[in-house]
Amino acid sequence: MAKSLRPYPSQHKMPIVKPNYLENQAQHLVQAGKHGEAEPLVRRILAFDKNSPTGLFLMGVIELEKGARDQAESLFRRCIKIAPRHFGAQANLGNLLLGSGKSAEALTSYHVAIKLQPDNSALLYNTGQCLRTMGRYDEAITTYRRALELKPDFVTVACDLGIVLALAGQSTEAVALGTELIQRHPGAAEARLSLGKIFRELGRPEEARMQLEEAIRLDPNNRTALRELAGVLLQTNELVRAESLIRRSVEGTATPVPGAMILLAELRARQGNHAAAIGLMSQALDVIGAGSKRPQHFQTLAAWHAANNDRAKAVE
Repeated sequence: MAKSLRPYPSQHKMPIVKPNYLENQAQHLVQAGKHGEAEPLVRRILAFDKNSPTGLFLMGVIELEKGARDQAESLFRRCIKIAPRHFGAQANLGNLLLGSGKSAEALTSYHVAIKLQPDNSALLYNTGQCLRTMGRYDEAITTYRRALELKPDFVTVACDLGIVLALAGQSTEAVALGTELIQRHPGAAEARLSLGKIFRELGRPEEARMQLEEAIRLDPNNRTALRELAGVLLQTNELVRAESLIRRSVEGTATPVPGAMILLAELRARQGNHAAAIGLMSQALDVIGAGSKRPQHFQTLAAWHAANNDRAKAVE
């Protein structure tokens, strides 16, 4: 059985294999994360039928794993054109678009996917994330709550629900939910991080700092917690430690991290180096998707240009 999962040596003739068998084997390998082994089988599926929805979808997943986002998007769209009710293609296209900052397009795919699998808690969570990115907090809250009804122990959803409650101005409920999460999961760094984010959003830096310090103690390599704490330290003007945490949060990363770049930009501005701050913020805005850019990013950039006596840019 195991041998049949691997590509045959090139010098041997390919045996005739039914497409359904290939599809089953390829899906099994992709689900197991063995994308390299799956790719030759998927190519054979598409050689049988270039419009195979399963083949197009699986090749899209493989291309996405390689980092070829444009090719993956094209394959998912081709799959959907042929099979509009293909859940995997709709859900994965939504994830890809959300990651590219195309929140409105992502939401369209998510809505189709939800009609196909209304009780999929992971899909509902991703849809909640999309709505949150779009600033549609009430809808995000409803969607997160539905995911929790289906999967009450889904800690990540509960954490993000607390943060969105804070963003929506429901501060009492947000803090209560965050506190309850810690009581239920005292050793979970994610729960501490969530409450820290809630306190930071509510303008309570000392309480935020306490929770974030504990999150880092529980998980010293939690990059998000490191950056969140750095943001709190910038508020209290503890710039040396803030910079150390920011740099720790990006150690070993191969690609730029916009959140870290924005924090470093704010740090440089506090140090009076507005030229460096402008450069870092501009680089960050070049990297992040359109859906993740906020008016305050451009307002801050304009203020730094003004402080740097660059009046033309400040007006822009």
